[in-house]
Amino acid sequence: TLAEIEKNNEIRIFPNPVSANFNISADQQIMGVRIFSITGNQVYSKNLQNERDPRIDVSGMNPGLYIVQITS
Repeated sequence: TLAEIEKNNEIRIFPNPVSANFNISADQQIMGVRIFSITGNQVYSKNLQNERDPRIDVSGMNPGLYIVQITS
């Protein structure tokens, strides 16, 4: 069922709010992370090599709202 698929694909991003780094914890391997500004501009992109719990450094970004896209 869809509920079982969603349960097995849990992704957590923490801490929130972020000051310098955030962690991604997933039940599956993470292949890439992209971050977009609230206006839709891509401000960060990183290809990962099958990492399960990557740490992302965003210390160079201005404070604000961002959208995180995770590829698994």
